[in-house]
Parts: sequence; structure tokens; C-alpha cells
Amino acid sequence: MPGELGNVVVAGHRTTYTRPFWDLQALQPGDELIFTMTDGTRHVYELDRLDIVGPEDVHIVDQTHAHTATLFACHPRGSARQRIVGHFTMRAETQQVQITDTHQIRAPAGS
Repeated sequence: MPGELGNVVVAGHRTTYTRPFWDLQALQPGDELIFTMTDGTRHVYELDRLDIVGPEDVHIVDQTHAHTATLFACHPRGSARQRIVGHFTMRAETQQVQITDTHQIRAPAGS
């Protein structure tokens, strides 16, 4: 799942079924992929590179030991001859800072 350690893999069509990956080839390194979960949590991944591979190159769906995501679709549009693959790495998450209520902190006695 997005945000978890491993490879989030999403396949999509370029010419059918609402064409979710129509312009996958237009992505540039650094472009964001954002997964918004049902609880409102957002996980942001950044494109490292695009590759063109053969349909037998199923290694693209392998799990990783990092926070990664892979988008892929048939390539070129309207053909199943190859696959276009976007490789993403999750951006470092900003940790929330817990702020202590300073009204409850008291100076030590005698200071």
C-alpha cells in the first residue's frame, strides 16, 4: 500500500477504459505521484525515470526494500508491443512536531 515499505504497482490503460495513463510519456523526472488515502493521508512519490521494456519484463512488479512506486501501461499507444514504466521514490515524510503546552512547565524551585 502507498506509504508502506515496498513497491506500489499500478497498471493502467493508455487508450481504453478512461485512458488513465494516456500521457504517461510526458512525465519528467521530479514530477509528483500523490496517493490520497480514504483517511486523508497523502503519500508523495517523485519520478526517477521512465523506461520502455518488453511485455515479458515482469520484473517491473517486483517488490523492493525501499518506498517505491511503479506505474506502467502498454506502449506505444494502441499497441501491446512494449510497456512504458514510470519508476518513483517516496519523498521523505515531514515528521510532526509535538508542541508542549508551555503554561504547564514551571521553573525549578529556587531559580
